[in-house]
Amino acid sequence: MSKRRFLISIALLLLMPTIVAATDGRLCFTRGDHIFVREPNGYIKRLVKGYDPSISPDGRTIAFVTIKGDPRNYDSHVKLIDIHTGNVRGIPTLDALQGLAAVWSPDGRYLAVDVVMNHKREFATVNLSSGEICVIPTNMNLSYVWLNSWAGDNSIVINALEYVYQIALNGHIVRKLSVHDLFADLNIASSSRFSISPDGRFLLFSGGMVPDDVGIASIYLYDLTNARLSRLTPDNLGALDPRWLVSGREIIFAGYVKGRYKPKSSIPYWGIYKMSVDGKSRTILVRDGENPSYSSG
Repeated sequence: MSKRRFLISIALLLLMPTIVAATDGRLCFTRGDHIFVREPNGYIKRLVKGYDPSISPDGRTIAFVTIKGDPRNYDSHVKLIDIHTGNVRGIPTLDALQGLAAVWSPDGRYLAVDVVMNHKREFATVNLSSGEICVIPTNMNLSYVWLNSWAGDNSIVINALEYVYQIALNGHIVRKLSVHDLFADLNIASSSRFSISPDGRFLLFSGGMVPDDVGIASIYLYDLTNARLSRLTPDNLGALDPRWLVSGREIIFAGYVKGRYKPKSSIPYWGIYKMSVDGKSRTILVRDGENPSYSSG
């Protein structure tokens, strides 16, 4: 081999991690009670005890929920962890409030949060620079409503079991979708996470077929323009927590092969999958992981 070809080969090897990082992004997920991160080079590390992680668009920070106490007297708060340093911090204006969930705005400047204020659940936004909290006026009973995602046009998406709402930050209802009218054959539960594609055309979510797969969900795509429902995952794969990638051409989700359970239990072997929105090109990113959140930053 000539010296020039040898140096080119070495240069390509040195550049390989950069190429992988540029194409693979950073992934956070849970294993048991802890939050993990998968780096672009495939390295996985444990970060902190917590739940419901959501990674920032730039891939540097994870918002998550800490829970202490028992179910009848628990204390939960939204926290942030710096992925590189491992430093955990609160948000001063939120620290006195019970926090139940948090999702990032597409520009990474805000969090939408589900919090308890004055003994009442509220959806609100938090400016991460100033700490300012702005309540989103919903005029709804939030006892059985779950914050799911932040839409790209300054609105949030919530799951109210009977309806899916897209609500602007000023409280205006952008879209109200009837689960019964549109998804009558599907079992929609609190774990059915809804999100709208970056181009605003598709609704992504998980649900179980009734009566065949009650409790075992699949990933579905609903075309908001043409009112057409498509199933993305096959019969033999249970799936939850679908999330859009920024491109809008791929998604990630937590899944398991039906019938494969841990020894002497009915607990499945969960993993994190990446898949194109046509249901093809499915690959597994992480074995033994749930509650994924992905950033291409």
